[in-house]
Amino acid sequence: MVFMVVIGGIGTIEGPVVGAIAYFLLDKYFAQSGVWYLIVVGAAAIVVSLYLPRGLWGTLAHRTGFAVFPVRHTVQL
Repeated sequence: MVFMVVIGGIGTIEGPVVGAIAYFLLDKYFAQSGVWYLIVVGAAAIVVSLYLPRGLWGTLAHRTGFAVFPVRHTVQL
């Protein structure tokens, strides 16, 4: 579940859904690869965390202003 949220994006409703789709696709194509499946999933999480800190959906929504559900949760410090 954490992988889905990190990949999709934290703070949106759509982010975990996009992350679940990404996880499903990775699982479908790399599940038969044994240990390589875990390496690919871990590498995807690292790449998204480093280069897209908002996640896939968060970055897309930030760049385009598009939101399916215009409800956001942000942390106020």
